[in-house]
Amino acid sequence: MQVYARLAELEMRTAKEHLKSDLDVKGLKAQVLGRIETLEERDREREEILSEIVPAMEARGHDTQALKAVVGG
Repeated sequence: MQVYARLAELEMRTAKEHLKSDLDVKGLKAQVLGRIETLEERDREREEILSEIVPAMEARGHDTQALKAVVGG
């Protein structure tokens, strides 16, 4: 009887530990994909701004090399 009680206790503990360590993979994946989308959107916005600012600065005779180096353009 003690063996069965111990076995049941171990099974319950294993189930609890499994639940504690079980990640919400779908939620995590959604967060990661959302973050990637946000970063890509920021990158597109940065590129758009640069595509407008750099030619305007160069047309006025400004050196844009420092700007390009800082923002990665």
